[in-house]
Amino acid sequence: MTELSKLSRLLNDRKTVVDLRDWGSLDLTGVSDMSTLLNTAKTQAISAGYWPVVMPEGRFRLNSSVTWDARVPLLGQSWGYNSDTGTWLDPQMTDGSAALVISNLSGDNGFHIENIAIRAGGVAGASSARNCTALKLGDPTDTTLTNYAVRRSMLRNIYIYGCAIGLDLKGWINRLYGVHINGCALGFRGSYLNDCLLDLVFENNLKDFVVTLSN
Repeated sequence: MTELSKLSRLLNDRKTVVDLRDWGSLDLTGVSDMSTLLNTAKTQAISAGYWPVVMPEGRFRLNSSVTWDARVPLLGQSWGYNSDTGTWLDPQMTDGSAALVISNLSGDNGFHIENIAIRAGGVAGASSARNCTALKLGDPTDTTLTNYAVRRSMLRNIYIYGCAIGLDLKGWINRLYGVHINGCALGFRGSYLNDCLLDLVFENNLKDFVVTLSN
């Protein structure tokens, strides 16, 4: 393949993603709230035919929860262990709400989230974890499984730090690869985890996991 054809292929591939580097309102320093920008990017990705949303390296401040659409992959840059490198979501909520929420699904559509760190900034660790949830996938308080469970989904290369709950998952046939949960009050809460592959690493949490209603 010639260099020209390689460049042409890259340009064509670029048209099949929503790349946040193209957005003038993007703030990668963690100063401005990026919740609205992510919601807008999600809407654009849905309109384009469920294109992936690509997030560059930087700190994304979230003043409120972002409800994601399971059909839109969310892809960041690889993060460095316990550092400010990579794609880093910084939730500021203190009311227990989640940085990212995927719930109320119908059918068997699965989400795909990769190379994302979710770190509640300014906390010392589990003993002072910020009162927020990093990822809420499905609703563990609702008994209507058809609507409030997630399935056939994948997380890959996810780092979570300093939240009240790291990962809150309700669903089955999900695949989690390389999920590292550090410095949370509760690392993982799961229910109905039938036929799930869970590759989880726990570090410095007050409690690593609680699993209910699962075989």
